[in-house]
Amino acid sequence: HALTDPEGRPARRSTCFIVPMDAPGVAYQEMAGKHSWMQSSTGSIAFDDVVVPEDAILGELNEGFK
Repeated sequence: HALTDPEGRPARRSTCFIVPMDAPGVAYQEMAGKHSWMQSSTGSIAFDDVVVPEDAILGELNEGFK
C-alpha cells in the first residue's frame, strides 16, 4: 500500500500495488534467529525511491482498502 491521496477520507487514501522484488530500490532481508516461526519465510522489505508503473495497481486508485 502507498498513500496516494493525503486529503482523502481514511478508507480512500491508499492504493495497493504489486511491486517486483527485483525492482530498483527494493531490499529484502531475511529475519534471523526465529524460534517458533521456522516453517515460515519471514523478513523485512524496504522501499527506497521505488518507481511503480500505473499498470502495477492492484484494484482501483485510492481504493486500497476496498
